[in-house]
Amino acid sequence: MAPNSDNLPVKRGRPEVYVDPMVVEKMAAILMSQEEIAHMHGISRVALGVKLKNKPELREAFDRGRAIAKMRLREAQMKYALKGNTPLLIHLGKQHDVLGQHERPPINDTQTQNLNIKVQYVAAWGKSAGEISDEIYDETHPESDVIDVDPEDIEPESDF
Repeated sequence: MAPNSDNLPVKRGRPEVYVDPMVVEKMAAILMSQEEIAHMHGISRVALGVKLKNKPELREAFDRGRAIAKMRLREAQMKYALKGNTPLLIHLGKQHDVLGQHERPPINDTQTQNLNIKVQYVAAWGKSAGEISDEIYDETHPESDVIDVDPEDIEPESDF
């Protein structure tokens, strides 16, 4: 900065835009994106990102607003789920795994190789996708192969 006539440094560039933490918190509480918040303040998303990084009170306000939004959304979901919204009940059960409800676990590299072999097998023998999907699941999840059998129900093998 070049000094002016009073030997004080001269500020150059655009004047800094003040971003009110309370306003940021309210905007974040209605799930506005950083881009939308920046636009409302007349600055770029990058400039807002710099402010969020350099001003802890602004970052805390943004994070607090997001936490409020998540809490409100979760409350609304629970309200409608408990009123009997079955798809929402299933979704919440899977998302939070409260009741042990979850999707099939992701497959690992060995299972991926088996999948590639099975796909080639399907192409060669013409099995349906549903049949091969069931086979792959059974092969990759050994616990699903466990069958509870009473030994007395098993007939002895013949000597033929």
